[in-house]
Order: sequence, then C-alpha cells, then structure tokens
Amino acid sequence: MKKKTELGFEVGQQSVWGNVDNRIGRHYTGLGGFMLALSLYSALGYDTSMLDISEIPSIDVSSKDKQLCIDIINSF
Repeated sequence: MKKKTELGFEVGQQSVWGNVDNRIGRHYTGLGGFMLALSLYSALGYDTSMLDISEIPSIDVSSKDKQLCIDIINSF
C-alpha cells in the first residue's frame, strides 16, 4: 500500500508485481519476492528484524525498501 501511495497505483503495483506489458510474466519483482520471503519467515515465527539481508543486492531491493518491508512485517 505504501508503494502505491508513494509511486501511484500503476507504478506502485509494477514495483512489486511486474510491468503492464507483462515482460516478466507477472512474476514478483525483487521487492515482491523479498516481501513474500519476509512474510513466510514471520509466519514461521522468525524475528525478521534479526535476519541478515545484507547480501540482497540493492539493484533488486533498495535499502529503503528493505527497511520498509521489515517495518510492515513487524507492525503485525
């Protein structure tokens, strides 16, 4: 939701789910995959704020977006 607010509906959705012309087959982007992984770790009871995410390339998920995802997961 924050990405949609920050970037607008279409661009926000594309940053997580893929582009409109379906070049990536509507697969999750790096950001979407990261959020999905955090959701799974959280559901399994892991403290997501303790995960070492330093190896995730910034080209896939920016530092700002990594922190945003962790903040969202930890808000539940």
